Parts: sequence; C-alpha cells; structure tokens
Amino acid sequence: MLQKEILTNDVSDNSGLGQHTTTAARLYHFPHGGDVIDSPGVREFGLWHLEPEQITQGFVEFHDYLGLCKYRDCKHDTDPGCAIREAVEEGKIAETRFENYHRILESMAQVKTRKNFSDTDD
Repeated sequence: MLQKEILTNDVSDNSGLGQHTTTAARLYHFPHGGDVIDSPGVREFGLWHLEPEQITQGFVEFHDYLGLCKYRDCKHDTDPGCAIREAVEEGKIAETRFENYHRILESMAQVKTRKNFSDTDD
C-alpha cells in the first residue's frame, strides 16, 4: 500500500497480537491522501471520547451530504431519505468507507456500554 519496506514481525502464538518492531515513530503519507503514524508501543487507537456527530464530521466525503437527509436526527443507516446512504448507493461514496463508519460507531457504542456497566458495578 505504501510501496515501502517496513519491518514486520510474526503474530505471537500466545497472545494472537503483533509483536513490536517499531523503535521510533514514523509518519507515512498515502499517495492519494491520508497519513498513518507507526508509533512504538501503540497497539490501538480509541475514539470513545467523541460523540457520533464528531465521527460523522471526520468522514470528509460525507460533508456534501450532511444536512440533506429527510430527518434532522438521521443516523445515516436505514433511515428513510438518508442522503449519505443514497450517495453510497449511487457510487458517490465508497461502500467500504460507509461500512467502516458504522463499524466505528458500533465499536464506540460497545465500549460506552461496557464502561457504563462497569461504572455501576461498584
């Protein structure tokens, strides 16, 4: 994807997780836009502190369609008259991006549910 030789290591048989090979933070630029930082010791990146509306704003290809949905509280899923879903169906927004958007929102909801459950467990 980046056309670079990047040192990698095998996945651990014990944990099923990747093993560290990164010794210093590196910034990689994607040729068609976007960047990724490979940082030592970082296994995951969380967005649970954000609101769903902030995640929606992070998908720049959605911007032209925000505010055009039939309902102001559209969840951009199965809501009737969803301009974003219609743009996906018309091929104006990549389906994989739309799917990833919903995966992120679902993951955030699961984390918040677990956190709320553990907060009431005291």
